[in-house]
Amino acid sequence: MSKIKFKLPSAISRKKVKITLPVVGLILALVYFFYSTVGVSAAALTGGSLTLSDSQPSATSVSYTLEFDNVTTSAIKCIRVEFDTAADGSGSKPTGMTITGVALGGSSSYIPTPGNWSPSADNGTGVIQITYATGETPASSSDRTVILTGITNGSTAGTGYYALLNT
Repeated sequence: MSKIKFKLPSAISRKKVKITLPVVGLILALVYFFYSTVGVSAAALTGGSLTLSDSQPSATSVSYTLEFDNVTTSAIKCIRVEFDTAADGSGSKPTGMTITGVALGGSSSYIPTPGNWSPSADNGTGVIQITYATGETPASSSDRTVILTGITNGSTAGTGYYALLNT
C-alpha cells in the first residue's frame, strides 16, 4: 500500500495553522457553551398579583404588593421591578408616576431579610432595583411578596399599566 503525500509551501501551511487553531478553539468553546447550558432554565413566575393600597390617580405614598408563585429557590442578588404601559416592557413609565421615594416594605417575603436589601429607582424609566451584594435564597417557591412603598400613582384615570418583575 502506498502513501500519498502532499507538501504545501511552508508559508501557506504556517498561515493555515495560525488561522486554523484559533478558529477550531472558538468552535470548541461555542460547542461546549451550548452543550453545557442545554439543561439550564428559569422558572416562569405564576399566580402573580398586584395590590395597591390606594388606586386613585396621583395618590401619594402608595404601597404596591406584588405576589408570585413558582419562585426559583436559588440565591438572588437583585430584584428588578419595571412599571410600564406595555405588558412586554416596550412602553414607558406611566404618566405622572413617581418612584423616587420608593422603599422596600419590611414584611416582604420574597427574600428572608428585607432589611438587608437596598432599593434604587430610576424615575425616568420606571425601573426599581432592589439589591443585596451577598444575595439570599427565597424561603419557598410559593406566595412570595415584594412590597414597595412610597410610590405616587400615575395621573391618568382609566389607564392600565404593568409591573414586570425579574430576578
